[in-house]
Amino acid sequence: DKHGVLPWAEVFEPAIKLAEEGFIVSPRLEQYITIDKKLMLVPASREYFYDEAGKPWKAGHLLKNPKQAAVLKRIANEGISAFYTGEIAEKIVDAIKEAPNNQGLMELSVLEHYKAKERDVICGDYRVYSVCSIPPPSSGGHTMIATLGMLNHFNIDKMEPHSVEAYNIILEAESLAYADRNQYTGDTDFIDVPVRGMINPDYLAERAKLIQPGISMGKAPYGKPPTDVAVNYGEGYVLEIPSTTHFSITDKWGHVTSMTATVESMFGSRLMVEGFMLKNELTDFSLIPRDADGRMVANRVQAGKRPMSSQTPSIVFDNNNRPALIIGSPGGSSIINYVTQTMINVLDWNMDMQSAISAPHVISRNGPALVEEGTDAENLILPLEAIGHEVNAVTLMSGLHGIKLKYDENGRRVLEGGADPRREGYIAQ
Repeated sequence: DKHGVLPWAEVFEPAIKLAEEGFIVSPRLEQYITIDKKLMLVPASREYFYDEAGKPWKAGHLLKNPKQAAVLKRIANEGISAFYTGEIAEKIVDAIKEAPNNQGLMELSVLEHYKAKERDVICGDYRVYSVCSIPPPSSGGHTMIATLGMLNHFNIDKMEPHSVEAYNIILEAESLAYADRNQYTGDTDFIDVPVRGMINPDYLAERAKLIQPGISMGKAPYGKPPTDVAVNYGEGYVLEIPSTTHFSITDKWGHVTSMTATVESMFGSRLMVEGFMLKNELTDFSLIPRDADGRMVANRVQAGKRPMSSQTPSIVFDNNNRPALIIGSPGGSSIINYVTQTMINVLDWNMDMQSAISAPHVISRNGPALVEEGTDAENLILPLEAIGHEVNAVTLMSGLHGIKLKYDENGRRVLEGGADPRREGYIAQ
């Protein structure tokens, strides 16, 4: 209603066509439905992801979804109320209440009263750029902006790309930003989150002083961001299992979109209703309401509250206020790192979009430094350990999608796209 130009029903046509005509099962999907035994426990999911003999569909199989197509047609014709009320809503509630392994408590009134929440973006400066992203209850925007704000005090752009010298400073900044993230982030409709304080340039300048080139501080302490209200929260414990998707889009009129969506863990709750999966977002809340000292956790469960996430859909603007980079990723609590370090690849080291996305990951969430297993990043393990980092080589399954935008002397846009080779994404024109 606010931003669309096409008739509502027309917007649904490509998705309906895809559901009816099907898509080709990828090797990654085959792998996941083979190892995820929970899907077999849910009749609707078993019917969709497995053949009549109970065998997972193989890569190359054409998988159609006529039930989802029917749902999309109803919403296209009747409006969004067809989803949140009536027969579809009743089936959602029934599936949750009758789940084979973990029944839920949802009522029809919960769906009927659900409203999408519009919030103001948050922005911060990095070099000559303005970086804008999502606010709480996502932790992505302010954690990324805080990391970049600390890196403003170091000449990362003058350092050798992907060197131990550069990564030590990046990892330390990430650790400091994550320390604040874990301590303070939650739904601002329920708690006071010092968002502006956590990205305040003066505060970040002080935090940056904790970073010493050539040495690791170990586990970073959380800080005391400036705020007008008292905040004294305990650190929570969140699973935040990665199973998210992202796309970045620009059109011929110059509109840009950076959009991240998630079902939380792989296949969400494993419950399928009329061809679509129900998500598992409750696990994005802290599993404990209080810490060991009895302090309430900011991201504790409360009725009507939205859980913390790490989604980081972002748009970077140049010094003429023109979009310069559209970027985002799936990847659970590592999303923030994937997006931040891809920005550094592009903005500091002037990498092309595809190379910036494909580059091996080296990240920290205020724990051990993680290097991407099976890549050149493993060469950094010993040098990073030599300066005090604990380092683990692990699978880091990002799904970055990005568009780099340049402008010629006439102001015409020159576009450069990149899609993560770690997943099924691709570049389309």
